Amino acid sequence: MSKIFAFLLIAFSLAGWEGCSTSHKSLIISLDEIGKLDLDDILKELPPKAKSVLLAKPYVVKDEFEEFKGDSSLVFQARATLIF
Repeated sequence: MSKIFAFLLIAFSLAGWEGCSTSHKSLIISLDEIGKLDLDDILKELPPKAKSVLLAKPYVVKDEFEEFKGDSSLVFQARATLIF
């Protein structure tokens, strides 16, 4: 009886863990928001001389994106490279 209880406890724990993980779509949305905020901070810190040569509309691009699965996802969910 205790083996069945332990199995059910582990199964429900894993199901809850899986339900708490972030979806691919929400990771991309978060990455876009972080990129926009970082770009705003970068633009605020530019010296006046550099601001005069800015693009008409500065932008950020996702260069690389990798989602981790399995044991690797216990520490990090994803890795991304942004280009400003």
